Amino acid sequence: MFFDIQTGTLASNEREYMEANIEAGDISVIDHWHGLMAGTKDLATGEDHIFKYLRKEPPTFISVVFERGCSLQCEHCFYQRERSTATTDDKYRLGPILENLVAQIQAYGVGKILHVGRMVRPWHIDILRKIQKEQSSVRIGLIDSGSYVAHMGKMRDAGLLFDWLDISLDGTEEFHNRQRNHREAFRMTLDALTNSRRIVFEAGKVTSLFTLTTINVSCVSETADVALHYADELHICPISPRSDQQHLVVPQDQFEVAWRGIERATRTHGPEKVALRIYSAKEFHKLGCVVGKKLLWESFMNALALPDSVGLLLNVCGVRVFFFPSSLWPKEEIIVDADGAYRTGYSAQFTLKELASGRSDMLVDTRDYTIAKLGPESDFSEVYNRCVDQWWKLMGQKKFAEELHFVGEVRSG
Repeated sequence: MFFDIQTGTLASNEREYMEANIEAGDISVIDHWHGLMAGTKDLATGEDHIFKYLRKEPPTFISVVFERGCSLQCEHCFYQRERSTATTDDKYRLGPILENLVAQIQAYGVGKILHVGRMVRPWHIDILRKIQKEQSSVRIGLIDSGSYVAHMGKMRDAGLLFDWLDISLDGTEEFHNRQRNHREAFRMTLDALTNSRRIVFEAGKVTSLFTLTTINVSCVSETADVALHYADELHICPISPRSDQQHLVVPQDQFEVAWRGIERATRTHGPEKVALRIYSAKEFHKLGCVVGKKLLWESFMNALALPDSVGLLLNVCGVRVFFFPSSLWPKEEIIVDADGAYRTGYSAQFTLKELASGRSDMLVDTRDYTIAKLGPESDFSEVYNRCVDQWWKLMGQKKFAEELHFVGEVRSG
């Protein structure tokens, strides 16, 4: 029997259920994924239908890495130390690439652009403002650690305001500076938070992102007190580590410390102000070990599917928990890298040189991390289907198997 998460009923078999809903077109890929985790044993059928759903739901969210160089070298950062890619001008023609992408993806929904780094340059402002003026419905966000403050004058002169701003804060001053490897990092972040309302629309949102590691695991609630003095929300996200960062992954016993801090912050500031964001099924399993697998499974079964962000929203002991399955990454975002290439999730662990050569310094084959070199005439629908295929081969199938295993562990108690 198969559980229908929308109607709360059981179908006679999973194939009948999935075929009927594909024909009807009334569920999203995250609905389908949730149903698979809830009841199917047919892995091959599940994978086959994930392909179908992913292909018919292209993303409308562009994450653009304008700059690979950075003034900070944070312990938790997924990027390696790398030279600046374009300090003074748009030598890789990211402007025309983004204009073309935004025009195409708006056919699927409201287009969104997120400047994900690694730091703001003046010419980035010109590109974003041009798109904002020409495509009035596009929404633009910025994730930053404080580099934007130096360019506020240019933003004001250009008329650029953001729909949302995400400022990284990884602890109180001692822990933030230690994780960021910079004695002025906390001051930079406070400057960014203090000035945040000056560069967002009146109806815009300011959030703060806390990357959870073994360095800052004990100061979650104290960090919330600082962040929420300025920001609308604080999002806590366990580190997604490179292979050489495993020592920063919070082990099971310390994860409970972090969870108690999240609970305290939620009680103090309210459930609408604090959230835990999980991308790894292993972290989901850790949470089950802390709160109880039965309780977490009940929350999982009652989760709200979020088709636009390809995630689930759970209420766990009064705390908002978002679970974004990594296997479904192609639907989540379009990563436009600093050299104008469309790349997969986790490609940031390699330098542009390693990605361009097809092999890393540690002899890892990097060819499948690059989907296509983009240009002002690129056909997004064609390269997106290629992305779905490459991601599944590269990492999606493995992630899906991990999700089946670890979510199944929670289900079985």
